[in-house]
Amino acid sequence: MEVDPSIFIGLGTFVAGGVANAWWSRARPLIHPVGCSTSTPPRTVDVPESLESLARESGLVPVLRAGSTKLAIASRAYGLASEVLGQLESAVDELPGMISAFKSAVSDQDQVAALEAVLTSAIMSRALADAFGRQRLTLRRDPIAGPQKVETVKSPDGPGFTIYFRDGYTTIGDEYSKGSVANATDRRIEPFVRAISVLDRELILEVLDWLRNDLPKQKVNCAKVTKSIGDLVQEKEQWTLVLDVANFGVAPLLIWPNAELEVTHRSTGARFPMDARVALETPGKPGARDLVGPQVLTSGGKVRLWAISNKAQDELADGKSIRTSFELGTGTVRCRLRLTRRGLLWRRWKWSEKFGFRSTDAPPQDDSRAGAAGAGDA
Repeated sequence: MEVDPSIFIGLGTFVAGGVANAWWSRARPLIHPVGCSTSTPPRTVDVPESLESLARESGLVPVLRAGSTKLAIASRAYGLASEVLGQLESAVDELPGMISAFKSAVSDQDQVAALEAVLTSAIMSRALADAFGRQRLTLRRDPIAGPQKVETVKSPDGPGFTIYFRDGYTTIGDEYSKGSVANATDRRIEPFVRAISVLDRELILEVLDWLRNDLPKQKVNCAKVTKSIGDLVQEKEQWTLVLDVANFGVAPLLIWPNAELEVTHRSTGARFPMDARVALETPGKPGARDLVGPQVLTSGGKVRLWAISNKAQDELADGKSIRTSFELGTGTVRCRLRLTRRGLLWRRWKWSEKFGFRSTDAPPQDDSRAGAAGAGDA
């Protein structure tokens, strides 16, 4: 029996056409990293008594009470302490020049301008208020009597004083809450405010010289507090790579909840893989929600995802090496997502582009497990 060759030709054409159609109609994912940061899972850290005592000595940095503290609270304290440290470093460098300008000023106008530069520095006015409030600094005599040269006003609705200059104003002592501490601080700051009002040059220089000697000590103390809090926080942090994922194909795309992060050291080529989970960011809402099932990405769709390491720094064998690379910016990071591309017959893993492994302006990650995202269209 002879078989018509046209049958095979037709069958081949049908199969080839089906394969070509599947190929052209397949999903075409693009995974583009846009930010890198750390995340704070819902855990606690143990704050030692020595850290609480050190912070209380300063009066300028946030105080964490000894014992168990939420990681998110400790993380915010670390950010605030780092900010104060940066301000103190600048103040230590700038204050000597400000004092020289005040000493060399002859006219009242020049003295006021030099004094304004000091008092409008938030960290310097805070340091003075704290020093007067805790009686680490007191004036050795009362201010001289004389006409008012600088307008000063007691804040009517709360603690502190307002000092007016030609181009603006500043406040001192207003960071305290109402109560006995605030009232006592007001009483102790008030003589210095009067000295400013009458431009009592001798007393003002006495205070500025005291501040110049005290700020370097505050900087050392703040650096110790910042490092101690940072060590506690960093050990419990996880790594996050923020991704924009788009589907430029015709068929829908499934994104699964499990992923992998890989950090590569630029100079040595050492690689540090980390299992990760995927969270979905919802526009207009803070944070991201963990995927609990596959996320459908339709043709032309785009989503922003967070790939978050499952383990914290202290749970990873190479955690300290990864942290060093992150702090110094000496590595790259990429993410591998598990995808199902409809239009093809198999699942696959796809790597993102590489991204600099360093802190960026990506949104701060704070407990992305607040909710869970199910399988839905995007």
